[in-house]
Amino acid sequence: MEKLQIRPEEPVFTDQLRQAPLTRPIYEQADLLGELPSVKILPSTDPDARRTPSVQALAIEREGVEVGKFNLVQTPNRSWINDINIEKERRGEHLAVAAYVGLIAINKLIGRDIESDPQGLSEDSLRIWQSLEKRGVAQTVEGDFDAHGNPRYTSKLAGYN
Repeated sequence: MEKLQIRPEEPVFTDQLRQAPLTRPIYEQADLLGELPSVKILPSTDPDARRTPSVQALAIEREGVEVGKFNLVQTPNRSWINDINIEKERRGEHLAVAAYVGLIAINKLIGRDIESDPQGLSEDSLRIWQSLEKRGVAQTVEGDFDAHGNPRYTSKLAGYN
């Protein structure tokens, strides 16, 4: 299965995904009222960021300012996000949810789904997945729980695969 590779010269702009014919339906479901901010997702320039063949360190920018970081982990058959961190003074602006929706949308283009971190979710990550579920772009995986006892989530939904 193809892996998503975000390059410095080709960052992901969620405002473009919102308008693109193949990803617009996901945004129409996830952000019917247009409340999610537009963000840019690009490779992190942090020299201490974790990088391996299966982990891509990414940054979230809003209006030209880095507001968060996370890792996109991809194995041959699975993809998930971990270690997401939004700047404290920017929390509550739905920046992480905007980035997740963008990654869900762009991964659909290559036939991949995003799932919750199998190692376990932090309280903040759990709230993000709960928000994605309420927005109709994620669902719990019945009977599957992470290492912390939280339900597992997936972006795999009927009508978007």
